[in-house]
Amino acid sequence: MNYYKLLGKYELSELYTNIDESPGPVLVRVDINIPVKEPDRRISRDDYNLRLEYYSYALDIYSEIAPLVVMAHQGRNDGKDINFVDLSDHAVALGSMMHNGKVTYEREVKGDNYFSGRLVKEIKSLERGDVLLLDNVRNFDFEEEFDAKTCPYIPFFKKAGIEACINDGLPLWHRANSSVMALPHIAPTYIGLISSNELEIQHKIMHDSGKKAIIIGGLKPKFTAIPKLAEEMDIFTGGLTGQMVCKLKGYDLGRKNNEFLEKTYKPKEIDVIRAVVNKYDIATPIDFVVSINGDDRIVGIDELRGTDYFINDIGPGTVEKYTTDIREGNYDWKIRGGPNGRYELGYDNGINLIRKILGKRFVAVGGDTIEELQRAKLCKPIAATGGYVLLGGGAHLDGWADEPYPSIDELIKIQG
Repeated sequence: MNYYKLLGKYELSELYTNIDESPGPVLVRVDINIPVKEPDRRISRDDYNLRLEYYSYALDIYSEIAPLVVMAHQGRNDGKDINFVDLSDHAVALGSMMHNGKVTYEREVKGDNYFSGRLVKEIKSLERGDVLLLDNVRNFDFEEEFDAKTCPYIPFFKKAGIEACINDGLPLWHRANSSVMALPHIAPTYIGLISSNELEIQHKIMHDSGKKAIIIGGLKPKFTAIPKLAEEMDIFTGGLTGQMVCKLKGYDLGRKNNEFLEKTYKPKEIDVIRAVVNKYDIATPIDFVVSINGDDRIVGIDELRGTDYFINDIGPGTVEKYTTDIREGNYDWKIRGGPNGRYELGYDNGINLIRKILGKRFVAVGGDTIEELQRAKLCKPIAATGGYVLLGGGAHLDGWADEPYPSIDELIKIQG
């Protein structure tokens, strides 16, 4: 599906044309989900993330059009622990970054309070320049499964007088969450500036006939996307993805790492990776940084057999090999999706690799990657040297693999 060509009539410029001179409130879905510190799960000025910065720019622009009601999420249910926190710190962050600074936070938007007459009145009283950030949408069970007939957002926001919607949540377009699926059912919906820009870059990469390489790391890859990505790109691996590929190639990574992989990956996920490994030449690490009695040590992959070492990062030998292979491969696009090691603990060989290959048409994608880059102060150098830092992660991998975007399909179906 070529979404880039299909979404031209939903660009924000169309909203300028269609909206009244004295418009009602506009509902905006953004993605300001960022890492939070344990154990208090709060964010401070030192933690302000590129996502917050980018969306503060966008909300500044949108608030000149109409009063805004903003929906967002923080954290996710990983099957073991529900890491949902409120968005009070996010409101402070956005207010400090925005030019007009008129951000208020609705902290009682939970349960029945979300759909109260009081909130309807508050939304209707908003004036141009006002930004009302609602609480974490993932507090609701119905967020994960959308049903247009029963979704409470639709009648509530219609009652609140929402005049238009802006879907600026490309990082979650690969999910059928109610807060994006419901938008075209509420009011005429348009694609936000950040999402339009990232979709254009995604389109350039997808439809460029040149050679592409992708370094896939992180905790879990996009299992539905990887087989199709392997048809279009050369794949290099790091992080847990790289460890699992090594294991499926027959390497013994030692008891602790083997057990951790078995707990992390489901059998169906392993089957998908195995099929890709059996069919394609997937590059894997040749060495790792491991912990031995509290000390770091570099070991070759063959040295892990039968050990209790725990892997923290790819090794310097892997960095040099990947650097050489990528440089000599003369790739037109070099994509990085997901950290290659435990960057939050200071392990930085993944960053060392980026420093060696960044430049024109280098693309970094996803929240954890952005957090890693910000710690290393690399976001601006990447942009300054002809590269891109994209807020979307899994959504771009799905896009390059030509997977559907449910909320955009819904928009096209409803608005034609």
